[in-house]
Amino acid sequence: MAGLVPPYEGEIRYNQQKIQDVFAYGANVAYVGHKLAIKPQMTARENISLWANLYRRSELIDAAIRYFDLEKRCDVPCETLSAGWKQRVALARLIVSPAKVWLLDEPMTHLDEEGIALVESLAATRKEQGGMVVMAMHGKVASDHAKIFEIS
Repeated sequence: MAGLVPPYEGEIRYNQQKIQDVFAYGANVAYVGHKLAIKPQMTARENISLWANLYRRSELIDAAIRYFDLEKRCDVPCETLSAGWKQRVALARLIVSPAKVWLLDEPMTHLDEEGIALVESLAATRKEQGGMVVMAMHGKVASDHAKIFEIS
């Protein structure tokens, strides 16, 4: 679905076009993978700012920091953060992204109940805004939180 490799069989379409044929498809997708794509030497604020500046949405940096409760940790290097706080930093880039489609691989890994609730709320809001959120999860987390994946 991320368009990184062609499907083994069949095809995946976005706006009636195969995703491999649509260069602009990538601009409509935000991907937060199992590897978080954060720079460990940079602070949480610097990591979020990097993505916000790429998307030309720097006005959302503080909102992303507040949403994921990163204020007290935003100015320390990410390499000093716990796995859960690093996950929050990675997920914060969704707030600064203009993408319509979010592909999330194990987004609740290492999160406490508060962090999980934030992800659920963010996904529900994205859905209400007409976006799409696709999450790959397994085990108890998937069964406990399956309600947000219902397609209406």
